[in-house]
Amino acid sequence: MGTREEYEAMATAAGFVITGYEDASRRVARTWPICARRLVKALLVDRETRRLALGARNRIFVLSIPRLILAYRTGAMHYGIFTLAKAGGNGSPGEPGTSTRQEST
Repeated sequence: MGTREEYEAMATAAGFVITGYEDASRRVARTWPICARRLVKALLVDRETRRLALGARNRIFVLSIPRLILAYRTGAMHYGIFTLAKAGGNGSPGEPGTSTRQEST
């Protein structure tokens, strides 16, 4: 995963202008303890859940849940939502529904 700055650079390199950003980390972080509790309950009562969760394909993800919780709590991980617009010919946002390509005559 990249930093906010890396994602901004990728968006700019792809021809977008960043028109907004929202850090939704606090709201997203609340999801992971809920997932952890539900998983523990399911592991205790459901043999199929244990088989799937502890199988080679899913084990790393299951073990990463506590790391995700810690990363959000310590601020090491953020969840951001970018709003982008396709850049116009001069690097400014283009109008929605219009072409940003300029043709010479």
